[in-house]
Amino acid sequence: MALASIVTGEYVEPNKITLLEYLRNWLKTKKLARTTRPGYRNIIENHIGKDPIGSLPVSRLQFSSINNYYARCRQAGLSENTLKRHQAILRPALDNAVLDRLLTVNPARYVKLEKPRRYKASTYDAEQVAV
Repeated sequence: MALASIVTGEYVEPNKITLLEYLRNWLKTKKLARTTRPGYRNIIENHIGKDPIGSLPVSRLQFSSINNYYARCRQAGLSENTLKRHQAILRPALDNAVLDRLLTVNPARYVKLEKPRRYKASTYDAEQVAV
């Protein structure tokens, strides 16, 4: 497998692979529902990939890296519900990085997100409906 990657030019030294590269490769091998894959790809490419965390080597990720990423996402206006989707990518992908021996511990496991706010629907009263 590694030899084939070297021959095709796709090989990257394990200690130099960036989070973005790792997530792209992880997504290729992950079994997902057909409708889930585009959403994951969007988060990986348009959020993680455009954030400084995407260019960090996986081997250098720490709790603070992930925590700061979520803080920047909040500053950009992303909700806790949306961050839960990001977490649904980062946690299992970095669990896989532990299995690949790129990390000794998954730093995303220790980051706690705030509870998402429940949506409270408002309804029209009879006077508003009559207008």
